Amino acid sequence: MFHIGQRVVCVDDKFVGENRVFDPTFTVRCPNLPVKGDVYTVRAFVVPYAGYPGTPGMLLEEIINPPCPYYEGRFEPSFFPSHFRPFNKRKADISVFTAMLNKTPEKV
Repeated sequence: MFHIGQRVVCVDDKFVGENRVFDPTFTVRCPNLPVKGDVYTVRAFVVPYAGYPGTPGMLLEEIINPPCPYYEGRFEPSFFPSHFRPFNKRKADISVFTAMLNKTPEKV
């Protein structure tokens, strides 16, 4: 889905704690969070839980958080990839489509 060094844009900044359940201490443990609409660079992928079958979390170049205690040790909190999409810096140019709306003279 994503790869290290890839630019991604945050599409959902409603972050929750472990097991996708709201945890009021999450922002204490993870004070630096991505912001919806901002662009980031994938730094690494991590799976802090032994035997965790889910998608690895992403670490971002632009955001670094202090390590937090987990069952297997202390790790930097990561973010679910579903909160991001690939960043495409190309801007849509609609001039081609607006030109289609202009009437063209008919040939006689």
